[in-house]
Amino acid sequence: MQIVVQVMFLYRSAYCRYWRNFKTFAFTVDIATGELWRVPLAHGSHHDFGWDDNLISCDSTGYYYAKAIPGFPGPIRTLFTWDLGMFIIVWDLVGSALHIHQPAGGVRNTTVIIGHYSPVKESRNVAQRVDLHPRWSRDGRYVCFDSTHEGLGRQVYVAKVYDKALVRPGVDVVARPPRKFFMDLGARTGDSIEKMLIKAETDYSDYVIHAFECNPENMPLVRSGLDRLTTQYKLHPENVVLVEAAAWIEKGTLSFHMDSRNVGADGKPGKTGGSVFDSPHALGDLVTVPSVDFGDYLESAVTYVDHVVCKIDIEGAEYELLSHMIRRGSIILCDVVMIEWHSRFRKEWRGWDAELESMMRQLHIHVVRIG
Repeated sequence: MQIVVQVMFLYRSAYCRYWRNFKTFAFTVDIATGELWRVPLAHGSHHDFGWDDNLISCDSTGYYYAKAIPGFPGPIRTLFTWDLGMFIIVWDLVGSALHIHQPAGGVRNTTVIIGHYSPVKESRNVAQRVDLHPRWSRDGRYVCFDSTHEGLGRQVYVAKVYDKALVRPGVDVVARPPRKFFMDLGARTGDSIEKMLIKAETDYSDYVIHAFECNPENMPLVRSGLDRLTTQYKLHPENVVLVEAAAWIEKGTLSFHMDSRNVGADGKPGKTGGSVFDSPHALGDLVTVPSVDFGDYLESAVTYVDHVVCKIDIEGAEYELLSHMIRRGSIILCDVVMIEWHSRFRKEWRGWDAELESMMRQLHIHVVRIG
């Protein structure tokens, strides 16, 4: 854990009787002693801490850490560095695009546009812009900035940007706006979508839903369930996708043990105990079902700018699936993983619930246990 020992804040003074005119001063406070210092010669704004007891500050010509980069393309308004491969984030003068630049000392000498600003539903009577103040999160996955947006005035937003996305060919620039996804692995009848996603306080209608179900006996129920949810909650039909296959580590087929009970574990229609592994309730017929490599599927369906909630209840197959996704890196595309563990009948994986959760949390993925 990084312990904060100093805080920086700005003090702005002005005499604005006839026109707007002010100066902004930087101050630092030592947490331990409470001592207050004014940073000399800093009359700009958007100050931040650099490295080795240095500060980053903005003046009328730019926003620099240490010194400007000679020959940098375009009129620079904001320049900020972050210590992961020495990437530099730049906001241009008119606030229309967010760039990341990596100097020649790194892997490549390139400037990449990672997002555009475009006014939407903005009044002509207000400023229409993405303003300054971009900041990296400490893990390097996010940039925080403020902007006007959809008539709401000035708000603070967070955008995903991390090293994995920047170094992979073909993934550097995302042309479309960020989207929200709910991946339901083990959809049964679609009931978990209603329980976990569709709530009064959530913007569920904005989500693209991908429901995975491989139990042949559940197919009529999940089809009708998704149709009902689409109608009842006014979901966009094109945003509700049923994948009639098992979420697995490779594309092909699997032997699937059917649930021998007439109803699910909760007494409701829809089988819950079928599995590709031996389990107390997977005692019915052995059938062949299609499978997909969920890591591949996820990489083809979402991008690093999207918000992805992944619910996993796949009767013991979660261990192989998550291990596979962590090894290949596709797990980083998930923001939230909601999971039911089944180590009670996957004895060879006992103790791995906490291990896999720890790995995901180290990647700043929020993990929620369900069931």
